[in-house]
Amino acid sequence: MPLTHGNVEQSRGLGLAELSYAFAQGRPHRAAGELALHVVEIMQAILVASDQGRQQTLHRRRRRPHPLPPGLPDSVVA
Repeated sequence: MPLTHGNVEQSRGLGLAELSYAFAQGRPHRAAGELALHVVEIMQAILVASDQGRQQTLHRRRRRPHPLPPGLPDSVVA
């Protein structure tokens, strides 16, 4: 898979950088509460499935956020 977004070695702060960049652009960031709720629902379903010995159905659907666009300014990902 080709690497298209640069700065692939130092990406630990990328989530925070994206949050700040989204805020500056006036758009929702990727780590919004909707995603957190979805993650908690998945974790709960795993626990229930383990206790009951059967699969669980998730009732909420979450759209995958659009990928970060290539060519972001270095100030966003550096």
